[in-house]
Amino acid sequence: MPIAGVSIPVSDQQVAKAFYVDVLGFAIDRETDMPNGTTWIQLQPPGGGPFVTLTSTSTMTHGSVLGLVFDVPELDALIAKIRSLGHAVDDPAEQVWGRYTTIRDPDGNGWVLATRKPH
Repeated sequence: MPIAGVSIPVSDQQVAKAFYVDVLGFAIDRETDMPNGTTWIQLQPPGGGPFVTLTSTSTMTHGSVLGLVFDVPELDALIAKIRSLGHAVDDPAEQVWGRYTTIRDPDGNGWVLATRKPH
């Protein structure tokens, strides 16, 4: 079974959406008002893959997601873009499998941005 999507718990969906769209380059797939007063926000990472939903719910702790990895074709270019927008991002690190950096969204959810070497 392929992973279809990942829910990311956030305190303010609109602030989080701005970060994922403007800083990381995600596209908005769907934004729909829900009957419970929240909004379904579904984003697509650049290059495809599972969608991300920005959830504002009491059943998940905001900022609790850590370690999800995004494949990034041009890591240095993305780091430069993120910094030019005023966001903190770690310097890249080298590993035997490739290069990576880490970043946190406005709620503290942590992501790994990685450029992997071919097998």
